[in-house]
Amino acid sequence: MPISLAPSASTQVSVTFHPQEQGAHGVWLHIHSNDPDEETFTIGIYGTGGVPITSWRQTHFGTTSNTGNAADDADADNDGVPNLLEFATNGTPGTSDSEPGEMAPVDDSGFIYFTYTRNKQAMAELTFQVECTDDLTTIWSSLGVTESIVTDNGLVQHVTATLPAGTSGHRFVRLRVSR
Repeated sequence: MPISLAPSASTQVSVTFHPQEQGAHGVWLHIHSNDPDEETFTIGIYGTGGVPITSWRQTHFGTTSNTGNAADDADADNDGVPNLLEFATNGTPGTSDSEPGEMAPVDDSGFIYFTYTRNKQAMAELTFQVECTDDLTTIWSSLGVTESIVTDNGLVQHVTATLPAGTSGHRFVRLRVSR
């Protein structure tokens, strides 16, 4: 983005580093000048990209380690939602959140509608699957489940899963999040 300055003027430039992959990354920032007394300034910018959940842990727990209150299966705020699911559904681990999904009342369509929030950063390392069963003794299945993205603001998606209501008059539904 070119910026022109008057003689003796100054400006501030902010550079944000958002690596899309793990590991070391670097770029060169070149600042060109048409002043014959000044050469082009070249600045090396380096950083290390991490897994999105690592940054999330650092933000919410002050550590990148998958241990203690920051562990995937921990629930530091005792709201019944483990950290991995908080991260996946854009929850806040220090605040008691409601369940990460919501089911609409069954209507005459023969389908159940289950809506949940999906953190787009989590999609790089996690899988999301809405599953159902008629009773808790049979295998959970995603057969017949379709999903549609209702809204997407670039960071978070609201997703509605449509699934058959089943033949037994009731259905158990879950959102399975896994690595």
